[in-house]
Amino acid sequence: MNNMEYKISVILPVYAGEDTLPQCLDSVLAQSHQNLEVIIVNDGSPDSCHEIIDDYAGADNRVIAIHKENAGYGAAINSGLSIATGDFIAIVETDDWIELDMFERLVEAYQLVPNPIVKATFNRIQNDGVLNTQSLKHLTHFDENNIGRVVPSESVELFLLESSIWTGLYKRDFLEDNLIRFYESPGASYQDMPFKFIAYSIADEITLLDVPVYNYRVLNEGSSSASSDKALISFGNYDVIKRFLVESDRFPTFVQAFYFHHMFDLVFHASRLKDQGLKQYLAKANSVFDEAKLDGFDVDNASFSPDTNDYYYNHVLPLYKSLISEKTVAVKQKRASIRRKLVEKARLICNKLIVDPVVATLSSSLNSAITKNSGKLVSRINELEHGHLSTEIDRVSDLISQRDLYDSKRSDASVTLMVAPTNQFHYYIRANEKRISILRDEFREGLDEFSLLNERKLFGLYEILPYFEHQGLELKLPLSTTLFTDEDRLILSNLEVIMNKQELDYAHLDLAELPITLATNYFKSGIKYLPDSIPETFKGKLALDCGAWVGDTAIMFASFGFEKVVAIEPMLDNYNCLKRNLERNKQYLGDVIEPRNIAVGETVETLSMRKVGDDGVGSCIVEGGSEGSIKVDSVSIDALVSSEYENGDVGLIKFDVEGFELNALKGAEATIRKNKPVLLISVYHLWLQPEQIFDCKRFVKELDLDYQFKLVHLQPEKDLIYEYMLVCW
Repeated sequence: MNNMEYKISVILPVYAGEDTLPQCLDSVLAQSHQNLEVIIVNDGSPDSCHEIIDDYAGADNRVIAIHKENAGYGAAINSGLSIATGDFIAIVETDDWIELDMFERLVEAYQLVPNPIVKATFNRIQNDGVLNTQSLKHLTHFDENNIGRVVPSESVELFLLESSIWTGLYKRDFLEDNLIRFYESPGASYQDMPFKFIAYSIADEITLLDVPVYNYRVLNEGSSSASSDKALISFGNYDVIKRFLVESDRFPTFVQAFYFHHMFDLVFHASRLKDQGLKQYLAKANSVFDEAKLDGFDVDNASFSPDTNDYYYNHVLPLYKSLISEKTVAVKQKRASIRRKLVEKARLICNKLIVDPVVATLSSSLNSAITKNSGKLVSRINELEHGHLSTEIDRVSDLISQRDLYDSKRSDASVTLMVAPTNQFHYYIRANEKRISILRDEFREGLDEFSLLNERKLFGLYEILPYFEHQGLELKLPLSTTLFTDEDRLILSNLEVIMNKQELDYAHLDLAELPITLATNYFKSGIKYLPDSIPETFKGKLALDCGAWVGDTAIMFASFGFEKVVAIEPMLDNYNCLKRNLERNKQYLGDVIEPRNIAVGETVETLSMRKVGDDGVGSCIVEGGSEGSIKVDSVSIDALVSSEYENGDVGLIKFDVEGFELNALKGAEATIRKNKPVLLISVYHLWLQPEQIFDCKRFVKELDLDYQFKLVHLQPEKDLIYEYMLVCW
C-alpha cells in the first residue's frame, strides 16, 4: 500500500469557537495527504459553527457533518469514531491548526516503523506566535529521519507528556479490537487523558516522530479548565484509568506511570486553583496519594531523563511534599497488610480462595435475624481469623510467590475443561451472523472495559469450539489461547492444588452437601461489583433467590442483613438438600431463609423440567413436556410478592433459572418498577435460549429505570462457558 492509499478519518469535535474554526478546517482540507474522511461533530454549539460546518460540507465531499445535542467532548469524538471508515484515526481540536504535511509525515513514519500509534510533537502557540516546541528526544533515540520507537511498559516519561492525542495517528482496527473509546464525563474535562493512557498501556510499542506537525493554542488563564469543578472532575478520569488497569491485570506494570501522571497533574492544578477550590482539590488528592503509598508508589527514587529529573526534584517533588501531608496511612487489618506485599494476582487469588468463601459462609452472624446467636458465632469467626486464616494466607502467599505457577513460554501447556453442549450455538451465530453482530453491539452499550472483556471471552469461546477436538463435555484447550487472562492461567495450571487446598480449608465447616466455593462466590462477586453504598441498603429488605439450588446463595445472601431471603427451587432433589443445609446451619441462620418448592416464570402455570447431571441436580425447562420430564408449578414473582409479601421492600432478585430468565423477568416487572432492586441475572444458557443474553439486558434497559450494568464471569474453576452474570443496579 503506497502513502495515498491509506485513508485517514479526521475527527473534529466542535463546541463554540466560530473565530478559529475556519482556519482549522482549511489546514485539514489542504493537507498534502488528500485521502481523508473529515468528520466534524457539532456538539450543540451555541454560535454560528453550525452554518460554517454546513458550508464546508457542501463545498467538499470528504466532509461529513454531524449535528447533535451537547453531550461533551468525549461523546462528540465517540460519535465520530462510530462512523469512521479510515485505516487511521486522527483527532484535531478546532481552536488549533495543523501543518499542511502533518498526515503525510505521520503516514511515512508509520511505513518505516509500523505500530498502532504514531505520535509527533507540536508547537505551543500564544498570541499567534510560537511560545515553544515540545521535544521527544528525552524518550528514545531518533534516526536520521527523526523517527524513534518507545515501549510504553518501559517508559514512565511517555505518560508524563501532555495528553496531546491530537498529534498522532491511531490504527482504527487497534482501537476497534481493543474497544478503546472516550470516557464520556460531563463537559470537556481532560477526557483525552484516559484515552491516551489506556491506548498507550495496550500498545506494545509506539512510533515517535520528533517533528512539530501541530499548532496548539495555549489555554488562557481564565479558561474553564482552570476551574475547581473541572479539576475535581479529573479525579473521575483517573478512576476510569485505574479501573481499566486493574481489571485488565495491567496495574502492576503501570502503577508508577499512573501515580506520577497523577502527581504532575496535582502540581499543575495546584498552581491554578485558589481558596476553597484548592482546598477541595487537595483534600481529594491527599486521599488518592494515601492509596498510592499502599500501592507501592515511590516518590523519592524516581529516575528520568536529565531535564525531567531537574524539573521533578527542583519543582514537582518539593511542591508535592508541601501539598500532600506525610501522615502515616493506617493499616486496617493484618490480612490486608499481607496481601499488599503480593503481586496483584496473588492478592486476588488469596481473596477469592480463602477470605471470601469463609466470610460468605460465616458472616451471617451480622444478620439482624440471628443477633441472639452472634456471640457464639463471632467467637468462632475470631478463632478462624486469628488462628486458621492467617496461617492459610501465608501458605497461599508462599505458594503463589515462590512456585513457578505457569510458564508463559510453554506453548504446549493445556487444560481440559468441562463445557456445555455449545456447538449448536456456534452454528446459530454463523447462521445469524449479521443480526448477532448488531445485537452484540447493542449489548455492549453502557458496559465498562471489564464487562467488554468478559463479553469477548464468552463469544470468542463459542467461535473456536468447533475447531478443537473434544468428547462429550470435555474440551482440551492450550493455555496460550488469548481467551485466557493471566488469572485464568494461574488458576487452571494449578487447579488440582487449589481444589485440594479448598477441600482442606472447608473441612472444619458444617456444610455437608453445600458447594460453597463455586456458586456462592459467583453471586457474591456480583454483589461485590456493586457500588459500596448499595449493599448497605439491603438491611431489612426482602431478597428473592430464584433458582436456589441447594441453598448456597441463600445462605450467602442472609449475611447481608435481609429481613427475609425467599429461596425458590423447583427440583425436589435440590429442594430437599436445601432444607437439610438450612437445618444444619439453623443455629447461625435462624428463620431468615424461607425455602419454596416452586418455579418462577411469566405467569402462574405448570412447567416441564428435566434433570441435568447428578452433582446437585441441575435442570432445564423443556417445551411441552416429554418422557422423563418433571411437572413443576410456576408462579410469577409479581403474584408471589403481592399475595404473600405485600409489605416487603424487595432489595435483590437473583435469576438463575436455566434459560427461562427473560420469562421470569417479565413476571417480575411490577415488582422491579416498584422497588428497583438489584438484579443478578444468569445469561450463559445460550444453548437453551440463544438470544437471552441480549433479551435480558434489553428488557431491563427498556424499563427506563436508569439501571447500570456489569457483565461478570466466575473464574474457571469449572469452565469458561458457565457463570456469566449480568449485574444490574
